Amino acid sequence: MENAVDALKIAFGVFVFILTLTLLFNTTSVARRVATDLITEADRTTYYTYIDSDMNSVDENGNRIVTLEDIVPALYRYYSESYGVTIIKDRRSYRKI
Repeated sequence: MENAVDALKIAFGVFVFILTLTLLFNTTSVARRVATDLITEADRTTYYTYIDSDMNSVDENGNRIVTLEDIVPALYRYYSESYGVTIIKDRRSYRKI
């Protein structure tokens, strides 16, 4: 009878050990996912959308042709990120904003 009691104690100890390992791996997995999400959210370039090169909006010199719908959001983004913008009318005169 003493052997059966000792076997039950060992089985309970193994059960508690396996339960502890399971909780440890689950906790580290959740912590890794939370850390990855926090790093992703802290990245300032997460919400940037990049424009694919479209050959229809390029002139013969390779310059991209933009419209007012392209300029206004870009200027606002530059303003909110404290970038400087220089608008050049021609090569001899320019005005800084």
